[in-house]
Amino acid sequence: MGLAGKIYSNLTPSVVIICILVLAALLVTVILARLSVLDKRFRWAVLAVFIVYLGGFLYVTLLSREPSSYSTVVLSPFAGYKQSLRFNPGFIDFLRLIYHKQFMESINTIEIISVKRLEENLLNILLFVPLGFLLPTMAKFFRKFIVVVFFGFMASLAIETIQFFTSLGIFDIDDLLNNTIGAYIGYILFFFCIKYFVRDRKVKARQDPKENTIPQNDLWDDIVMPEHVGRKVHQRY
Repeated sequence: MGLAGKIYSNLTPSVVIICILVLAALLVTVILARLSVLDKRFRWAVLAVFIVYLGGFLYVTLLSREPSSYSTVVLSPFAGYKQSLRFNPGFIDFLRLIYHKQFMESINTIEIISVKRLEENLLNILLFVPLGFLLPTMAKFFRKFIVVVFFGFMASLAIETIQFFTSLGIFDIDDLLNNTIGAYIGYILFFFCIKYFVRDRKVKARQDPKENTIPQNDLWDDIVMPEHVGRKVHQRY
């Protein structure tokens, strides 16, 4: 059984549902972004998706929690992974197998020892995937890697700090790492999804002499470079 199969077989239905919801939100955003190429009003629909996400984000991280009697700071990096996964015979052997491209053998060295801790790590990553995806969808300013990752890190730092001082949770360095990884994954998905699905729509609109509904200063102007205009629509770039 592959690593994905190992993880899936050990996860609770709630985590699977959250994964499906995240994928559905990204799919809806791609569709709305594609439609917004010719109709500026659909940009507000993308903003509405972000507002819904932000509400769910605040509910999960702050509003749904009850204050505890103490606050804790955990500064040991990757402690959550050490408590959830074990490498047999060891992590060095795992890296050695990866180096020699023995991927199936390397996966077989991974043992899940704590489903709860593994779920916490995955949920902290998934929580920030829509953030890394939606921000560059809404504004060109966020289409730089360093900007999205920095914003994701600062948002996570703010949440962790609020949780600590309000006793709504612990300040965990692993949460910072996982949240930032999630924002980065969302940013990568933006380029694999948005740039692929929106670009052809943009080229087609610019090539059509009858098309006069393209809004000025369009949000997607940077998706299609000037040298792309005039090429065949069906050509992939």
